[in-house]
Amino acid sequence: MALQIDRAISNGISRSVSPVGITLMVLTFLYVGIFTSSVNTIVAGALPPEIQQEAQIGLTLPLSSVLAAGLALAALLFGIALYIAAARAFTRQGSDSGTVTGSLFTRRIGRALLTAVGANIVVGIATFFGFVLLVIPGIFLMVSFAFVVFAIAVEDRRLIASLRRSWALSRGNRWRLAGLLLLVGVVTGLVSSIGSLASFVSPGIGQLVTFLVTAPLAILGYGIIADAYLQIRDEQSDGGQV
Repeated sequence: MALQIDRAISNGISRSVSPVGITLMVLTFLYVGIFTSSVNTIVAGALPPEIQQEAQIGLTLPLSSVLAAGLALAALLFGIALYIAAARAFTRQGSDSGTVTGSLFTRRIGRALLTAVGANIVVGIATFFGFVLLVIPGIFLMVSFAFVVFAIAVEDRRLIASLRRSWALSRGNRWRLAGLLLLVGVVTGLVSSIGSLASFVSPGIGQLVTFLVTAPLAILGYGIIADAYLQIRDEQSDGGQV
């Protein structure tokens, strides 16, 4: 049975509005806000004083550039850990599937975080060159590695094993996965443009609106991809495939 896009969207919405989904939205809002404000602070610190007053940078923090850089790195790592927790939360089944538990953030989190960082680097480089050479190879690689974090977070696989697992899961469903990812990306881009419109009033207000919109959309996207992962994983398990 092929991936059911309508089912993935419906179940993804249900997962994202659960108590654990709302919690992840709040944490995502904090992560995006802290990371973006830290980067803005670094940019502002690199500008000459006379330009800083005229530059429309957006939200900044009362920190030095060095402290802002450290905070940005910490926020980035937290964002990856948050994705790991979301992958675990949205693939749980049973009575605790909609609740927040400590194991989402603590179970083998050190190994999972390091593996996810390495996987993001590998996939990011491969996808970048795929888009530079030709667009189609970039899309193919992006779709093929869509489940890497799920292989790491849910199945406790290491770097190479997670890449292979995602590749195997996507096989036979790449066109539907591409359509699903495109749909999520287009909707996210259109709704996020609200922040760009608000930027005409104030860069800071525009960024704040973007944060408020991005957090729910990100968690909704995680929920949709999680259901796609479950559909394909369970189908392959039933069929005896690995």
